Amino acid sequence: MRDIEMDWDKPPSLNSSSIFESTAWPLTLTCATTEFKRRIEVAWPYGLTRYQPNMTVYYKSFEERSVANTGDDDMEMTSEHSTTSIDSTTGGWQVGAQLAGGSEGVSIGISAAYSRSWTTGTYKTDAVTIRTSCKSGYECRIETWTFHLSVVGNCRVKPLIVCGGSELNVCRIDLSRFPKQYSDYQARSCPLGSRGLRPYRHEACKVKMPILDQVGKPVTRMVRISEKFIPDDDEGEGSDKSGGGGGKTLKAVLKEDGWYRLDNGEWYDPGDGLYYGANGDSWYAKPGPQPDLSMFDVAMPRPRRSVERERKLVEIVFLDKPTF
Repeated sequence: MRDIEMDWDKPPSLNSSSIFESTAWPLTLTCATTEFKRRIEVAWPYGLTRYQPNMTVYYKSFEERSVANTGDDDMEMTSEHSTTSIDSTTGGWQVGAQLAGGSEGVSIGISAAYSRSWTTGTYKTDAVTIRTSCKSGYECRIETWTFHLSVVGNCRVKPLIVCGGSELNVCRIDLSRFPKQYSDYQARSCPLGSRGLRPYRHEACKVKMPILDQVGKPVTRMVRISEKFIPDDDEGEGSDKSGGGGGKTLKAVLKEDGWYRLDNGEWYDPGDGLYYGANGDSWYAKPGPQPDLSMFDVAMPRPRRSVERERKLVEIVFLDKPTF
């Protein structure tokens, strides 16, 4: 990716807060009704400085298939669909982000000219077949990544008056010869400054959108993520096999109403992990390994993995060719 380029001739914009009033004389012959509205635009000049908004590329993932290979040989994985995940706040915005290719590489262009409205959600494509393999001793999943762009910055608030199909930029026009309802709106929206100018107001703004390829489809990639199993006895230095509290693992000898009587006389509730019987009439938590409920066909909890060690054993492989 070479660059992210904003089209400052057609920056992202949002029309909002329209109010309609009967037009005062003498413009009633031009338009019977006048629209007073605000247009919010991502701003480059902000005060006396050149302000560049913060533009970030990110992706949304969707899991298509997952397996855990506990055997000795590699396991084949197949996904016959790809799911596009849209994360968008473009409703009402005139904005779009599209890839552009050139001799120097691929860039992203942002412009109101690319505008399309997107609804947050997932969209499945069935005409896709991806085959890969999962190595022995790995948990693997196939994911579809949908790439997005976030624009965070300052927007100028441009008040407009619409009459007879024409837009009047309220902060950049002399309205002294127009009806008083027009000049009143101007005074409220962009008051006269100390140097005789009517500056725009600014406010924080943010918009998120999918990045489109050259034909207007969201840019997606399919990936395989492989995570190596962490053996139960490989918890890293300083780990406590007993679960932090020391002592032997208690065993259930009786089950009643979803509670378990343990071999030390206490009762155990697996729903919230609390104990009863050694602290008066109240339930309580305590450190140590969870009780063994296997006599009643309840599987023992798997020991917690070492997150730091596991992060070092993750492999990410792209399964398809980029469309850009």
